[in-house]
Amino acid sequence: MPKTVIQVAKCEPPSVNASGQKFGAKIFDTAGTKYSPGPKLFGMFQVGQWYEIFYEEKVWNQNPFNQIITVHPTAPVGQAASPQSAAAPVMAAAINRQTSGERSMEIWINSMMQRASEQRDGLNLSDEDACVEFGEIQKRVYRRLFLNEPAQPRANGPAQTPKQAAYATGSAPGNDDMADEIPF
Repeated sequence: MPKTVIQVAKCEPPSVNASGQKFGAKIFDTAGTKYSPGPKLFGMFQVGQWYEIFYEEKVWNQNPFNQIITVHPTAPVGQAASPQSAAAPVMAAAINRQTSGERSMEIWINSMMQRASEQRDGLNLSDEDACVEFGEIQKRVYRRLFLNEPAQPRANGPAQTPKQAAYATGSAPGNDDMADEIPF
């Protein structure tokens, strides 16, 4: 299983053509090499970022491809390894400023967006406004679940879960602070 460090140049989500033929997600590095991440790994990749990957060389219908097995964010390698990247020092500084909690939050949001987009009538990744709104909601959910931040108060009263809103008394047992969570 080869290991390499890549800088992502392009991410293509899974797609279906007009005849119903399905195509998996693809990641292209700055050297032009194409990799196929698993469905759970695709949401972790961002254009311009550096990753250490382990991949297997596979063949399907006599077409060779590189299947990504594991991925870990990493610091950029030297300019010599990627002559096309003039922004490597800027990205290195951005990665160093970003805390592991922020990276974990980005990974959470990306994976949740990927899951939402795979639903039948799910999130349309080409709709920027919908993605931004979904990302903001997932940030609040992440902060409440993992950082124990309190819920934001609603304009017309305290935050309620959908279950509590269904009860007239508002005394239903459950989690009091997940009112704007998107159910899956």
